[in-house]
Amino acid sequence: MKLKKIKIGSLELLTPNEKIAKEIYTETFNSKEFNGLRSSHRYFDCGAHIGIHLLKLKQKFPDMKVTCFEPNPDNFRILQKNAHNLSNVNLIKAAIS
Repeated sequence: MKLKKIKIGSLELLTPNEKIAKEIYTETFNSKEFNGLRSSHRYFDCGAHIGIHLLKLKQKFPDMKVTCFEPNPDNFRILQKNAHNLSNVNLIKAAIS
């Protein structure tokens, strides 16, 4: 799978499909997305995909502790690459049910 480094808004990330990454970004974020969250909160991202939400969250709250769950092996490998320089992030290759 060939990855492409792209920029969406203020995020830079690796993705195998630029169109889908942009669609996810557009569908996921709005002006009230992180209302009520604080850096002291712990955040669980269930179905983290390739980490678009994680990257945006850590941009706003760099010290927040985040646990990401992603069961798809291909997506998990990309998630690992996109999260490689982030602190306080735990990646788990598993599904939540």
